[in-house]
Amino acid sequence: MRLAVAVSTVSLIGVLASWSSAQTARQGTSTTGERFRSPMIVEMPLATFDDARQREYASHVLADTTELSRFVCEGISVARLSAKASNKVDGEHRRSLEIALTFASTRNEDKRISALVELVRDGRVVASSQLASVEIEEGSRATRQVKWRVASDEVDSKPAGLIRVTVTVPGGDNLSVPPPVVIGPARPSTPAPTADQGATPTAARGA
Repeated sequence: MRLAVAVSTVSLIGVLASWSSAQTARQGTSTTGERFRSPMIVEMPLATFDDARQREYASHVLADTTELSRFVCEGISVARLSAKASNKVDGEHRRSLEIALTFASTRNEDKRISALVELVRDGRVVASSQLASVEIEEGSRATRQVKWRVASDEVDSKPAGLIRVTVTVPGGDNLSVPPPVVIGPARPSTPAPTADQGATPTAARGA
């Protein structure tokens, strides 16, 4: 995956074995251990549709993890992340991809955060949604979902993609800006994804 790095001090903080690849967390400024200043970027690799270990009646589970909870940003963690792709393909050869995120507060104070959720494959942002205001009461959790319709090739073919979540805590340190993603040209045969519900789609970001 190619990244255009805006801040030269981008560092890889955590690496966890999961599925067939690694979960990571990072940001634009260095810190110690698994505690991050805002913003924090976490990434979860997906299984391809055929390689999914869990298969349900209506969908295949491409990811389901609580391991990202070890990374904490200004008292907020991604306690759980799951991704499900529909078994059915529509007339435009697209699958429904549903991402569920559970955010947890580890401090004795209420928090309101924002989160950018992206499907990234082979260096391209395939779909993205912005969760603009997520309220998390002290010591509690909040779950949000985003749902896209994406070309079946984006979840069926290798290399598999990943889900990237950028967590921003207003009022936090916010000392750095996440590196912009290099977005390649869209494949001619790939229909543009659409957001069905759960969040407001954002325009693709250039470097």
